[in-house]
Amino acid sequence: MYETTVTLQGYVGTDLTSRVAGESVLASFRVACTPRRYQRKTESWVDGPTQWYSVTAWRALADNCLRSLHRGDPVVVHGRLTVGSYVNRDGIEVN
Repeated sequence: MYETTVTLQGYVGTDLTSRVAGESVLASFRVACTPRRYQRKTESWVDGPTQWYSVTAWRALADNCLRSLHRGDPVVVHGRLTVGSYVNRDGIEVN
């Protein structure tokens, strides 16, 4: 009930990978989103910094993603947002 959900629009930035977890199929890929803003001073559109998101789809949705998505395809993703961190080789935690 209190989960954070997001909808983002972007492009598939990597090849899809699949794996099996238990009896479920998972599809993973990265999505790139570049915001655009209109600048009135120059009367032109300017791209902002590209934001990258890791996406994991499960079960039937994963099967559909694996069959129909390819790098460079436009996508709209709706789902739960989780934040992860990892420790790099130097022992520094990165968000």
